[in-house]
Amino acid sequence: MKRAVWIVALVLGVTALGAGVWAQTSGTSATPWLHVRVMEDGDDSANVNVNLPLTAVEAVVAMMPERVMDRGRIRLSRDQELSVSDLRSVWEAVRATGDGEFVSIERDDRQGRVALSGDVIQIQFEEREDDDSSDDDSSDDRRSVRAEIPVAVVDALLSGDDDVLDLVGALEQLKEIRGDLVRVTNGDERVRVWIDDEQS
Repeated sequence: MKRAVWIVALVLGVTALGAGVWAQTSGTSATPWLHVRVMEDGDDSANVNVNLPLTAVEAVVAMMPERVMDRGRIRLSRDQELSVSDLRSVWEAVRATGDGEFVSIERDDRQGRVALSGDVIQIQFEEREDDDSSDDDSSDDRRSVRAEIPVAVVDALLSGDDDVLDLVGALEQLKEIRGDLVRVTNGDERVRVWIDDEQS
């Protein structure tokens, strides 16, 4: 995962640099901030902290090439196995069904679930400790993913036509969200993504 840490640092670091001027002139307004924190334990650890105002993220999206972005929307190739149109149809069926658990995994070594609960999609996957393994070894290798995706964000993202994703619309909805979005644990490596009103 160390390679992933440095990729996150490079991509988000460049984005933060491009948004630096905006952040310096924004003062202490109530603009929501997107935070990404990647932490590693150990002698050869690498920690990454990125703090971006969501308005700056919108500005970066607006600078994407026209062949990728068209009026705030991303057009995907039509030769994908699962098109955006297909994904939109699946999402509409899920929304019509209402609250419930749509994916459930139960095995000796892992468990997971994807559920719609109120105004969020809950995604949880976790590896279980083996009974025969020692506590020290099992805790170092344990992996888990927990995410809560607001329904309004998915609605906005899939509100486009054909095979397009409305990224700007999704960002507008994210401005109304506060709290954790994603937490990932991979042994001694941890990732957290959240939104609040604080710059750091």
